[in-house]
Amino acid sequence: MQNAMPQLRPINDVSDDFAVLRKNHAIYVDKTAYVLHLISDLNSNIVFASRPRRFGKSLTISTLKYIFQGRRDLFAGLAIDKSGWEWKKHPIIHFAFNDVPTETFERFDKTFPEYVKMRLSAVGFDYDDGKDFTLNFGNAIDALADKSREAAKENPLEYGEGVVILIDEYDAPVGHALGDVAMAEAIRDRMSSLYAQMKNRTGNIRFLFMTGVSKFTKLSVFSALSNIKDVSMLDDYATMFGYTEEELTANFEPHLRAHAAKMGLPYDDYRAEMKRWYNGFRFAKNVGTTVYNHISVAYTLKNQEPGFTATWATTGRRLPTRVPSQARRTGDRTLADAERILRWACHPRFPAGNRWQSQVVPPVAWQPGTRHRPGRPVGGLCATRRASGFRPASRRPARANPRRPLRRP
Repeated sequence: MQNAMPQLRPINDVSDDFAVLRKNHAIYVDKTAYVLHLISDLNSNIVFASRPRRFGKSLTISTLKYIFQGRRDLFAGLAIDKSGWEWKKHPIIHFAFNDVPTETFERFDKTFPEYVKMRLSAVGFDYDDGKDFTLNFGNAIDALADKSREAAKENPLEYGEGVVILIDEYDAPVGHALGDVAMAEAIRDRMSSLYAQMKNRTGNIRFLFMTGVSKFTKLSVFSALSNIKDVSMLDDYATMFGYTEEELTANFEPHLRAHAAKMGLPYDDYRAEMKRWYNGFRFAKNVGTTVYNHISVAYTLKNQEPGFTATWATTGRRLPTRVPSQARRTGDRTLADAERILRWACHPRFPAGNRWQSQVVPPVAWQPGTRHRPGRPVGGLCATRRASGFRPASRRPARANPRRPLRRP
C-alpha cells in the first residue's frame, strides 16, 4: 500500500466569509493587526482601500463585520484578540455591489434599489416603500445611529455608538459596464445619488470602510466625504492585502514542500519559480516588499497540480476581454504611475486604468535608485497576461493618437 500524503491543514479557495474560514479550521493569514490599526483611529474613521480584483477585499470586509458584531470567539489567537479591543456591537449596513447585475441599465435600475432595500431591511431598518431608496439609506443611517446610542446608554459595556457601513466593490457596477460609456455613466450617476446620502451624516457613522478596484473621481462619494482616508498606497498598509514571502512560509510551508515534491523540484528552486509566477505586487512608494496574490496561492497549493498555471485569470466574475485587445490596438505597454491611475475617471479609453481595473498587469510601480519605469513588474511574472490572451504590441511605431484619450483629471 502506498504511503498516504500527510494530512495538510485545509485551504479555503471558495468562501470570502471570515466565520466560515475560522469554523472550518482553514488557514487564515492573520491581517487583524492592520484592521485594528484602522478601526482604532477615531479621527480617521472614513476609509477607502483600492486593490485589483480577487485580492482579499471581500474577506477584509467580512472580518470587519464580525469584529463590529462583537464576535470575539472567531478571533481567538489572532492579533486583535491579544489587544485591548473592547468588542462592542454596532448596527452594520453591509453592501456588496459586485452582486448587482449590469447586463442592461434597465435591469440595473430595477435591481439596484431592490438590493439596497434588502440590505437595509436585513439590519432591522423599517424601509419606507413610499420614499426613494436613496432617502431610505440616509434615514437608515440616522435611525440606526439613534438606536445604537440608546443601546449604548443602557449597556455601555456591550454596545457602542454609531453605525458601521461596509461597502464592498463600491465601483463594481460601473466597472462592469465600462464597455458601454453611456451606460457606465448612467450607472455612475445612479450610484452617486446613494453615496451622497452619507454627506453631513459622518457624525452618525462609527466606521466606514469602502473597497474597490478604482477610484472614480466623479462618483460623489469622494466629494461628499471630503475627509475620506485613502489607504491604497500608504506605507502602513502596503502588505495588508496579499501574502508576503514570510507569511507564505509561516502559514503554508507543509503545502509548499508537498507541492515541490510533487513537481520534482528542489525546495529552493520551487520557491523561486513560485515567486516568479505569483509574486511581484507592490503597493507603496517607500516599502520594497512585494506580495503574492492570495487566490493564486490558494488555488495552486490546494489543487497540488504538477506545475504552475495562471490560476487568477480563471477566477472572479469576469475578466474584461477588451482590455488586452485595446492594449494591442493602442500599443500602450506600460502602466503609468499607480497613484495617478487610481484618480482617473470612468472611461474605456484609458488603457492603463483599465489594466489596473482587471489586474492584467501587476501594479508594481517604483524602483528607487534605478531607471525602472513606473508600473513595470519587478519580480513577478504576469501570468494573467498570457492567460487572458495579451500579446505585446508589434515593434512598429503606433499611429499617432489612435483614438485620442480623454483628458485626465
